[in-house]
Amino acid sequence: MAGERLKSGERRAQIARVAAGLFARRGFHGVTTREIARAARVSEAMVFRHFPTKEALYTEIIRQKMDVLPEKLDQEAMARGDDAGVFRSAALAFLRQIKEDDAFLRLMLYSALGDHKLASVFLKSRESAIFDVLLDYVGRRMKEGGFRRLKPAVVVNVFVGMYFHFVMSWKIFRTPRKFRITQEEAVGQFVDLFLSGVMA
Repeated sequence: MAGERLKSGERRAQIARVAAGLFARRGFHGVTTREIARAARVSEAMVFRHFPTKEALYTEIIRQKMDVLPEKLDQEAMARGDDAGVFRSAALAFLRQIKEDDAFLRLMLYSALGDHKLASVFLKSRESAIFDVLLDYVGRRMKEGGFRRLKPAVVVNVFVGMYFHFVMSWKIFRTPRKFRITQEEAVGQFVDLFLSGVMA
């Protein structure tokens, strides 16, 4: 049951990694500490040695996800006002992150639906790295006359919403075949549609 011998920090990380996968598939209430121990090939007492409660384990996983920020936007495109380049880099960063960390989306949804105390912090920490930068960029382009005079938060929400719906359809729902598009099509065509609506 104990599996290979690991240092305390490695064992803690292993338990958290295994638990994250289980929580991502079944939510906080759908997983027991006994199941986590079995999947991690440790005793339940070992789980409690590293995490006093299941809530503490879940909180640790959420905090770890919060610490992994998405990659930055294309700074050169931003400097020269290349709207397509800026929003294409934002879309690619968002989609690449979901693709590389499938558990992130599911944990985010379960946290929100389960009204976990860290859910709002979780969302804000992941969004702010891109969301705030896009808000500033959109505001700048409006002042320059490149974008229509709209509320920047609405503009950014529309952009993020397109990709969030695409990811939800791709990862969570069974999208009918006639509505399916590739990631490349989503990046290119969504950016084109978005800019055609906001450019002055």
